[in-house]
Amino acid sequence: MSDSRTNQPVDLAEVLLRSADPFFFVDDAGIIRAWNFGAELLLGWTRDEALGAEVSIVLPEIPPGPPSEEEPEESLHDSVVAENFQTVFKAKDGHQIPVKITVTLIRDENGVLLGSAVNARNVAREKALEQELRWRIGEMEMLDNVARAVQSTLDIQRVLRIILTAFTAGSGLGFNRAILFLVSGSLLEARLGIGSSNWEEAGRMWPRVADKPDLQSVIDFVLAEDDTTPSVVHEIARDWRIPLEEAENPLIICMREKRSLIWPDSGDPGGSVAEKLRSPMFAAVPLLHGGRAIGAVLADNVVTGRPIDEHAVRLLRLMAGSAASAISNARLYEEVTRHAQNLEKASEQIKEQQDLLLQSRHFASLGRIVAAINHEVQGPLVPIGGFARALRREVVDGSPQAEKLDFIIKEVARLENVVKGVASLAAVPLPTLHPVLLSALVEKVYTVVRADAGARGVILESDIPPDVPPPHIDHDQWYQALLVLVSRAVEVTPDGGTVSTSLRVEHGRYVIRVSDSGPGIPQNQISKAFGPFFSTQPSLEAAGLNVVAEIVRRHFGRVSVQSSATGTTVAVDFPMADELYRLVEKERADESNEDRIGLLDPLTQEVLSSASLANGN
Repeated sequence: MSDSRTNQPVDLAEVLLRSADPFFFVDDAGIIRAWNFGAELLLGWTRDEALGAEVSIVLPEIPPGPPSEEEPEESLHDSVVAENFQTVFKAKDGHQIPVKITVTLIRDENGVLLGSAVNARNVAREKALEQELRWRIGEMEMLDNVARAVQSTLDIQRVLRIILTAFTAGSGLGFNRAILFLVSGSLLEARLGIGSSNWEEAGRMWPRVADKPDLQSVIDFVLAEDDTTPSVVHEIARDWRIPLEEAENPLIICMREKRSLIWPDSGDPGGSVAEKLRSPMFAAVPLLHGGRAIGAVLADNVVTGRPIDEHAVRLLRLMAGSAASAISNARLYEEVTRHAQNLEKASEQIKEQQDLLLQSRHFASLGRIVAAINHEVQGPLVPIGGFARALRREVVDGSPQAEKLDFIIKEVARLENVVKGVASLAAVPLPTLHPVLLSALVEKVYTVVRADAGARGVILESDIPPDVPPPHIDHDQWYQALLVLVSRAVEVTPDGGTVSTSLRVEHGRYVIRVSDSGPGIPQNQISKAFGPFFSTQPSLEAAGLNVVAEIVRRHFGRVSVQSSATGTTVAVDFPMADELYRLVEKERADESNEDRIGLLDPLTQEVLSSASLANGN
């Protein structure tokens, strides 16, 4: 062969010897006769060290070519090639290198075998990628199995057992034990522990699940078992509560910093946890939902003593992510179910109050009853409805849970209409004035609507400067008014929008504004906004805004509405404390006088009314 530019011959043997692709030649006695630069790089043997050495220093046995068969005379000059043969080379330092090789049998012009030419390619990275791919596929299958299992129920205890079974089953993550903690108030409480703590317990449980073909079968088996069987891990988890302010506890650390850790490799202080577990090593991962830590999971291998590596913790963290969502849904369903159990009783109470309203002859009595209904019934109904609607979005259509939630949502809507109908029967009583910290009142309202707002993706904001003196208002009436205004604002605000509440003093009067970023109210309907049963959406039962208007009127205030395609602002202004007290007391005296006159006979009423007119009152 020659170089086309110089017309000089090219030495192919020299090219092979300088190539970075591993190549060597072995004679028919198994002695290395050629060794190139690529082979030096791959295996560590220099050319001087390799030449003349037996090929067993690299490969104990050269793979044979195809079986020898009698061939035609003219084919004896052909080379025989074994393509893509996979084997393992032994490097100079002793470690093994997976390779794909091509072996070419070299013969002379008479067909006599001279030896084997070996070209090699390092496939260690390919093998590592294949292993990583197998791990990833296994992880996805396991996560899919757990996801399908937890979607089959909203019972919180069953959800927790499914999750911990996946953490401890041999076909799952394979930890010996796992304990799941959930935040409750100011404490982190252990809710459930599963697994074996010694060889005796392992001997009872492990053989029973060893023949199960997959993780789903193990989960089904564990769920069918009696979960009251005493075990060491049950006793450890019983009454295990950790204050959230215990800053040095590894569980609190992993929740606060939203990271997993392995003790003692992490270096974090975890002696108290290790002592309670009676385990020299454990892993802890946070349960995160919506960017918030709702709990944590502890896992260890106290029986087998198998080390906990980063791969196992990564799987634990992945599964904890899907587990947190399932736990949040189950807890929400549990809360909605608990509220729903009181709906029938609340319905009976509302019916009784409605009968009293229909029989009442005095508006003051009606007002007190309506206030009681709104405080005791309307307040709980709003979060029940919000929680139910939020949870319904997470439940598959047609499931038993979906049917129950649809019933709850329907009944809540019916009861809300009953309350609104009752409210329309009575006048709002005169306010009982006290200084009210509006920021606290707004937060109380936001607490009620926060679940519904979160499900809709609505952000709640407040702007109440601390230097504005607290207004003197009726706390319960304004709680009702703000709850109606904020709830309506949340309902019309699209995903990602905001609802805000602000307080200012302008021109000697308090001004409260509730703003949303919804589609707005048509200009020709703004004047009707606070009339009975007004609504811009068919889904909104709008009785309630007229009650807001009545509450504002009783505080001698005014309501104004500004609306555009980018949102609506409802502004309410009312007098400062001194003026408001004077106006309310005058109104109370007038109403008291009217009540006394109403008890007299018609002739006396006429005389007193005439006298009042004559005096200019």
